[in-house]
Amino acid sequence: MKKIVCISVLGVLLIGCKANDSVQGTDHAAALAGLNYLNLTAEDKKDLLDEYWIAEKKQEPRYPLDAAFNQLSGCVDMLVGIDENGKATAVSIITSFPKGIFDANAKEALAHWQWVASAQNSAKQPVLTSIKFDFTVSGSKNLTKAEQQCDYVHTVD
Repeated sequence: MKKIVCISVLGVLLIGCKANDSVQGTDHAAALAGLNYLNLTAEDKKDLLDEYWIAEKKQEPRYPLDAAFNQLSGCVDMLVGIDENGKATAVSIITSFPKGIFDANAKEALAHWQWVASAQNSAKQPVLTSIKFDFTVSGSKNLTKAEQQCDYVHTVD
């Protein structure tokens, strides 16, 4: 009997994990639409974030040691919900390059961000937006590819 209960609980957890993976698909905004967030992910709406929420506390991501040692540059573009308390919620990776190298550090940094509602957002309307972190290192082995994939130009000071 205990085995059946354990297997049932494990099955529910695995199904829950699989359902959570669906946010990793291509239509992130649709996957989170049920959260009642104002969707600011469209290209023509990305500049509206400051009308709702102002980043009060930011934390830059740590550069992964393996990436630095291997002289890899890249980026992580994330979908993030900002809830009524100004906290990052429902964070998912939209794209990353190289895939999986910088993801955990980008998510970890974003978890420490804090926003305050703007004067125009007295109702503290939750929003859905995207945030991108670029990771660059001098002497990068993959600089050309990173510039293409991440849409940035690395300049040396």
